[in-house]
Amino acid sequence: MKNKSAAGYDIKVMKNLFKGYSVDINKLKNYGFSQDKNLYYLEKDFYENAFKAIIVIDSDGGMTSKVYDNETKDEYLLLNVESKAGGFAQEIKSAYEEILLEIRDKCFIKNDFILPQTNRISSLITEIYGDKPEFLWPKYSDCGIFRNPASKKWYAGILDTDYKNLNPKLSGFIEVINLKIDHKKIPELCKSKGIYPAYHMNKKYWISITLDEKVSDRLIMEYVSESYEFSQK
Repeated sequence: MKNKSAAGYDIKVMKNLFKGYSVDINKLKNYGFSQDKNLYYLEKDFYENAFKAIIVIDSDGGMTSKVYDNETKDEYLLLNVESKAGGFAQEIKSAYEEILLEIRDKCFIKNDFILPQTNRISSLITEIYGDKPEFLWPKYSDCGIFRNPASKKWYAGILDTDYKNLNPKLSGFIEVINLKIDHKKIPELCKSKGIYPAYHMNKKYWISITLDEKVSDRLIMEYVSESYEFSQK
């Protein structure tokens, strides 16, 4: 899910609540959202009708939301203020987050990975090779591998990390796909934008490609094909 505006409810909290989810427009309509062009609106009273939540979601899953006091008609700004456990503001916040979680569970789809390109590549691998990602490490539940069912060898691994582990000039969350490539080509490939010596794999034989649209899906899938061929041997 991507969030386009910091207005209303704390953008960081919403981002965490919807991390790894993408919107299903048809489910929004069934849930009760009304549509105006590419925007979907929902007004919902809660906390014994003392407060009103107004939630806006666009067709890409971008979301903004606000909460109003039904008596004063003012926005309830304490929603974003840290409060002591058990305080009134915390009760309102918890009740509101229950609404968001219900919308997430009923109107959004849980993706295997976080970034849009990562999920596209994962779907393409499944479509072409019939293999689904395996999540082998409970502690790293967002990291998955693809293996050749005949040889049991891995041919792709999707991991998340901080960008600085690939490029010290950059920072922030990133997902990468690790692929096995002809080792003679790797030095030249790693001069290309978005391609690095492999993260957490043998850098002599594997590369990491960032899944942030710097490398096209078509080119990534060409490298997936080469890596898959290695898993056949």
